[in-house]
This record gives sequence, structure tokens and C-alpha cells, in this order.
Amino acid sequence: MKTPLACLLSCCALAASSHAATVLADRIIVTNSVINNGTTVATHWAEVQAFQQGSGTNVAAGLNGGTATASSTGWGTSPSWANDGNTDGAFGSNSSWHDNDGQGGGAEPDVFTVIFSAPVLVDSFNIHGRNDCCPERDDVFQVEFYNGATLVASQSAGIGASFSTGLTPIIPETSVTAVVLFALGALSLRRHRA
Repeated sequence: MKTPLACLLSCCALAASSHAATVLADRIIVTNSVINNGTTVATHWAEVQAFQQGSGTNVAAGLNGGTATASSTGWGTSPSWANDGNTDGAFGSNSSWHDNDGQGGGAEPDVFTVIFSAPVLVDSFNIHGRNDCCPERDDVFQVEFYNGATLVASQSAGIGASFSTGLTPIIPETSVTAVVLFALGALSLRRHRA
């Protein structure tokens, strides 16, 4: 027979192992918050992808109806270059969006958004960074999924020198804390019954 503590640890392990899920979303928002000398560093993405559950379709891709926008754009790039299906991270290949840092910008976090053609169930995402320079710029960013005005998933990530998160499972906004509190409540009930 399991002890109450073992049951609690089992519940926590189950919550941690089963936290990946699908979320109904109509957009992905990526915010770079790396601070260097009091300002955010330059941001550049080669490709931002979000994958539909079941089909594996990249619903963020322009070819699939995704529309990319950014809080700033510079260096002759376009936000659409980061959802064009091209993951080549060499800046000279015209396949990476770049913010306007170095061209009078850079005082605020950079926000890159892709709005899907319709709300869909997404289960994973992938972000490709620039691979010919500056991996430290990609060390800290926030990935958020929204359905309308509702935040449905939020994860901190960093791609650093690997330039890709790989296929990253989505963690919905339902908190593991709630499961732990439920488990603690169950433990408390068990003690009262004994």
C-alpha cells in the first residue's frame, strides 16, 4: 500500500509528465526579452512555426493562411520572411525577419505575432533563429498562444546556439500548482479519515 507522501509524489510526477497538451488557439506571439546594457538586444527569427494536432500542419505558415506582424521591422526585412516556410537562418538569404534595433529602435521588448487563418488545436511549436550570427540574442523569449483575447498557453524558451527549440510540446495555462493543491487536499482528507 502506498503511503500518502508516495501518493502525493505520484500525483506530482503524473502532472509533470502529462502537462503537454493541445490548446485551441488563433495566434502565436513570441516576445524577446533579453536585456543588454539596459535595452533589449536585436531580435531576428528565421521561422516561427505552430503545428496543428493530428495533421502536423504548420498553421503559422503564410501558405496555410498565417499572417505575420512585428512590433518593429528593420534592416530591409519583412515579418513575412519568418513564416514563409524557409528555415534558412543566414541573414543574407532574405529568409529572416529582423527588428529595428540599430536603426533607432531597441528600447522595448520585440513582439512577433502570427495570426492563424482560424482557431485550431495546436500541440507543438518550433522557432528557428538566425544561424550566422549572435546566438546570445535568442537566449530568452516568451512564447504565448491566444484564442481571441484569452491566453491559453505561455512558455519561456531559448534557442541559443542550437537555433531551434525542436518540436516543443505546448503547456496549457492550467497550472501544475492546481494539481499539487488538489493532491494536498486529497492527502488532508485521507488523514482525517484515518
